[in-house]
This record gives sequence, structure tokens and C-alpha cells, in this order.
Amino acid sequence: VLTGTGELWHQYILAFISGTISAVDTPARQAFVGELVPHEKMANAVALNATAFHTARLIGPASAGFFIDWWGIGPVFLIDAVMFMAPVIALALMRGDQLYPRTLVPRAPGQLRESVVYVHSRTDIRIILALIFVVSALGMNFQMTSALMATTVFGKAAGSFGILSTFMAVGSILGSTGAARRAPRLRIILMGAAFYGTAEILLALSPSYWWFALLSIPTGFGMLTMNTSASALVQTRTDPDKRGRVMALYSLVFLGATPIGSPLIGWVGTTFGARWSILVGGIASLGIALICGAWAMIHWKGRVVRRRSFPWVGIEADSSVDAPRRCVDPL
Repeated sequence: VLTGTGELWHQYILAFISGTISAVDTPARQAFVGELVPHEKMANAVALNATAFHTARLIGPASAGFFIDWWGIGPVFLIDAVMFMAPVIALALMRGDQLYPRTLVPRAPGQLRESVVYVHSRTDIRIILALIFVVSALGMNFQMTSALMATTVFGKAAGSFGILSTFMAVGSILGSTGAARRAPRLRIILMGAAFYGTAEILLALSPSYWWFALLSIPTGFGMLTMNTSASALVQTRTDPDKRGRVMALYSLVFLGATPIGSPLIGWVGTTFGARWSILVGGIASLGIALICGAWAMIHWKGRVVRRRSFPWVGIEADSSVDAPRRCVDPL
């Protein structure tokens, strides 16, 4: 990139290597949060970690848009490469004797199948995975759709795309901060997804560039409310001995769905226009939120639900069981 000789196949190789590393790094990093804080503070730590992760995904493109406009693509790639040293140094400076190590689960055949069976037995986690898959596949291609809107619809340059990302980052910080202050609940995730889908639909109908920028704030708010709460709920309500494997499945759904849906959204944008690529994502996000909400209400309607303890994070939540206990709201 610095020499100006980069070709498309170089990008394909870079994307493949980056995706392969993320497949290992993401679930390990998320599970590692449980070793950084005492158990009673884990719920907040998980929410803050999700906040940092999702906010960075938006602030990064926003900053890159400005820097590309000023310096070009090559220096931005160089800055990105150098910044990877920051977490490496932070990890190297950690004091191992101050961590809160968890009991390691011995490797054994069938552990992946066991984690799949475990997820299948948890209706709340299945609902979250279904929701995240559809939204990630069709509704979270904002880097592509915002770039298309900025360049093809509003006739703006790379720096203007950075401004759009900045507005969305503002909403994302508000949403993630608000989600981090509350205990993760399924209803918050569903409401966040429905809000995000509605905001995307309005975003697609924006009459001007600045209306699009302003509507990016509630769009980012809904997206990070959903993402932060979903990640926190899955991590805090998963048994510690299965958390790493379950988060690997969650990461597979969250990160793997976007490449599946991106070609479809790209085709829609090329064939019907950039507005339709956002509109399809908004309709899909709102639709899956309503479907998952109905799924949850039908599943728990009239069923006996007891309070389930999660002592490793110091919270209690709800799960449906057959034992006749006090009925509570599972959402």
C-alpha cells in the first residue's frame, strides 16, 4: 500500500489472515475478561469490554476517513499496524498474580458438540444467536452502506464518510454506556434491535447528507444497545466451564454472518441503489426483532419459571424449568 503497488488479491489475502486470527482471538479475549475482575464485578466488566469493542469498530473507520482524506491510504495502514503494539504491551505488563484464574476444563473429545447441545438447551441464548445472525448479516454493513450513501447519493469524499462514522460513533457510545449501566436482559436486546431496525429504515429515507448524519446517532444507539447487552448476557449467563466455547459460537455468528450478507447487500446497492441496501437491512433487523420477541413470549407463556442463580457473576436471572417454583418474568 505504501509503494502504491497493492492489488485486489493482496486485500483478499490480508482479509483471510485477519479473519483467521480473529476467529481465535475474539472468543479468547472475551473469555479472558472473567479473569481480570472478581466474580461479583464480572457483569459490568463484560459490558464495558463489549462497549470498548463495538465503539472501536465505529471510531476506527471514522478516524480512518479523515486520515485518508488528509494523508492517503498508505500512512493509515502504517498507523493501524503500529497501534497493534498497544494491546501487546498492555498484556505484557499485566501481573499474573493479580488475575482471577478460573478452573481449566481438560480437553476431551466431543467438547464442541457438548457446547452446541448446551446452547440448544438454552432458549434465551438461541434467541440471541438467531437475532444477531440476521442483524449482522443484513443490517450491520454500515461501513459499506454509509460509504455508498456518502459517495453515490450525496456526492461526498472520504472525509465526509468519516463524519458519518463519527455521528454513528456518538450514538454508539451513548447506547453502549447505557447498556453497561443496566443488567443485561433479553427484552433490552430485542428492544435495541427493533429500535435499530426502525432507525435504519428512517436512515434510508434521509433527504440530505446532514439528515443522514443526524439519524446515524439513533442508529448507532440502537445497534450498540443490542450488541453490548447481547454479548454481556451470553457471557454472564453461560456456565464458566463452557464460556469460552459458547463465546466462540457467538463470535462465529456475530463475525461470520456479515461476510455472508455483505454480497447480497452489495448486490442490492448496486442494482437498486444505496438507499435500498440500508432499507433491506432495516426491515430485516426490525422483522427478526419482532419474530424473536414473539418466539420468547410463546415459549415462556404459561410456563413455570424459576429464578436461576449465576453465582460466578453475583446475579440471578430467569430460566424455564419444570420444577414448581415462583413465577417470574423471563424477559
